[in-house]
Amino acid sequence: MAGWGWVGYWAPWTEPFTSLHFRNGVRQLHAHNAWLDVWLQLGVIGLLVVGFLVLGTLARSWFLAVDPPVGTRRDATHWLPLLIMAALVIQSLAESRLIVEYGLLLTALIAVKTAAPRVELTR
Repeated sequence: MAGWGWVGYWAPWTEPFTSLHFRNGVRQLHAHNAWLDVWLQLGVIGLLVVGFLVLGTLARSWFLAVDPPVGTRRDATHWLPLLIMAALVIQSLAESRLIVEYGLLLTALIAVKTAAPRVELTR
């Protein structure tokens, strides 16, 4: 229910990762699916928290793209957070990059920037 604990990439020198699978001489250090990885590391509770974070960020990115803040010009930069989040979510089905390295950084950055209050310019 609670998982093994957050480690990012699996540490092969600690339990339960000491018997990780080798494929062509390379040790596999993640589950090749971010959602499975989160479930194994943080359990159902962590999976729900990360899922709500990603879905909330996707929703806020969508609203930023289709309804930019008042007083700003419509341009392609409003679509960038949505496109990055869509790419991260699609990639998370085959890789664990969403929860390690640049994926976690981009997810956190987009989550914070899209949650910031919209500034309305007055004349």
